[in-house]
Amino acid sequence: MEYEPEEVKRKGHPYKRKLSVTSEEYMRTSADSELNARRAEIQRGAGMALLLEELNRLESGDTSIKRNLKDQFRSWGIKFESLKDKQLEKAYWELSKNLQRHFSRTESLTTTSERKFIKYFKSKPGLSIYGNFWISNFQVDVVIPGVAQGKSVGIAFEIDGPIHNFEKKMTRDLAKIRFLERHFNTPVKGIHNHDVTFAEVQKIILSLQAQRRTDSRKLKGWWRRVYIYTLAFGGERFSKSIQSTKILCDMLNLNRVQIESLIEIVSKKKSKRFRELFSKDNL
Repeated sequence: MEYEPEEVKRKGHPYKRKLSVTSEEYMRTSADSELNARRAEIQRGAGMALLLEELNRLESGDTSIKRNLKDQFRSWGIKFESLKDKQLEKAYWELSKNLQRHFSRTESLTTTSERKFIKYFKSKPGLSIYGNFWISNFQVDVVIPGVAQGKSVGIAFEIDGPIHNFEKKMTRDLAKIRFLERHFNTPVKGIHNHDVTFAEVQKIILSLQAQRRTDSRKLKGWWRRVYIYTLAFGGERFSKSIQSTKILCDMLNLNRVQIESLIEIVSKKKSKRFRELFSKDNL
């Protein structure tokens, strides 16, 4: 079977042999193009994450990166102090709201089972729970940050329905699990739709209540990474109104060229950290 543009199908077209391609070749080319575009987005997000990390602690310590960033701000006539956690938090929740609005136009973000899980969980107060929670460019069904086991911080739950059996969804879920465990020390547990009953959720609650609470310092660092990674990676692949670059420009009161200059500084100076973030974990 061949894929051909409509004008090539006309009889006697002089370029028919040259332009016609098989459907397999066309699909492979499209897939490669999509992957390359995604790689470019992740590369850009990795640079943004590094920049936000450095700007968040700009006034703590004295390193060559911090000196270079301060010199760059001075060259623009800008007096810049550290990016505060409150600024990151405000920008994160704004982006999260926009992402929810963006996706709700085309799909239902919350399944019946997810709503039941959260409802049953909240019937026994004590632990904070977040549904449809954005971390980086992944949406997590349920996150409970306040519990810890071993070196882990928090726990995430994915409510698995029939859609999770599709190969593309399974690949995406695996990438999500790897990313959360590697960069956040947050384990992900899968629960099938059929197991979301009041009795089963109460068992989960009792199990979590028996675990120690997350250390406040670790929890603060966990939230900071959520803010930074989501702001860096979360908006780049969607509409212009919620692009990470635009959010960063608004938050820092800088233009895109200035943002690019800062990203270049940190990406070159922290090449190993850049490679860790620019990995298949976020594809």
